[in-house]
Amino acid sequence: MANVNTYDIGDRVKITGTFTTGGANADPAVVRAHYKDPAGTVTTYTYPDDAELVREAEGVYSFHIPVVREGMHYYRMDDGETGGYVATEGRFDVRKSNVL
Repeated sequence: MANVNTYDIGDRVKITGTFTTGGANADPAVVRAHYKDPAGTVTTYTYPDDAELVREAEGVYSFHIPVVREGMHYYRMDDGETGGYVATEGRFDVRKSNVL
């Protein structure tokens, strides 16, 4: 099993995805970013409609996940097409606070 990054409650985790075509960065017409928290709540941002999803450079987009709950979090960034291009997909864990 691959290593999973671990964070603390209160962190903001930056997720970055890069879209390419023919080996060069390219901007799709629509970019969607999704994340699912440990309770199963899914949040979706769409570029250019949602300010939370930011274009950093041609083909490079990012968003932050505010960490408020312990457990496994999942994310994905795609071009908004069913079965389309996925720029990044993964997961990270948030450990339980020893204080709270």
